[in-house]
Amino acid sequence: MKYGAIVIMLILLTRQVAFSQVDESFEMGVYLGPNFSSGTIQSRNFNSASNVELSSGTGFSLGFIFLYELNPKFGLRSLLGTEFPYYTLDYEISNQNQTENAELRILNYSFQINYYILSEIDLILSYSPRVLLTDNQNEFARNISKFEQSFDIGLGYEFEFPKMKIHPEIRYSIGLSNIWEDQGSDLGQSISFFESNVLSIILSLYSGKFRKKKNSI
Repeated sequence: MKYGAIVIMLILLTRQVAFSQVDESFEMGVYLGPNFSSGTIQSRNFNSASNVELSSGTGFSLGFIFLYELNPKFGLRSLLGTEFPYYTLDYEISNQNQTENAELRILNYSFQINYYILSEIDLILSYSPRVLLTDNQNEFARNISKFEQSFDIGLGYEFEFPKMKIHPEIRYSIGLSNIWEDQGSDLGQSISFFESNVLSIILSLYSGKFRKKKNSI
């Protein structure tokens, strides 16, 4: 159901792009901002570890951004950057409580479609393949997969100035893959599924060839 809805939304937007009048501009810049993680974990029935609880913290995102606007209604955007979501796992093995942290470093490439609902307000839809890295040498971190996919949806607003453009946005990344890989430890065998979702507040700064937009719906 989740995948079907995503495919339908992308097909409809792509069709609208194909039949829209072309009026191009190209812009590039940087982005940064905080993110807030929320993970989903599922335990196995024969778990060696018990009382498994996942909590999350605040991280941040930063990187480079490229925007190719086809016309006043549609744009194609590409992001290359990194995210640092943060998770804490509490569990119990042999009546001993354990707490382990995993601060992920996500190398992220994102391909996005921007649909301008109004002249300055845009709806953002994107697909992101990601590489997951972590410096934490504990059981929690060692069982996290090295690859992930996500679908992102968000809203942004453009402030345009003579020499630059400022684009704040809020975006929610929905994990599309299980990022838990059982490495044979007690903890690894106790968990069957781990999905990472991230809410990001992003501020982008652009420069480049700007187009004067029309106020049309």
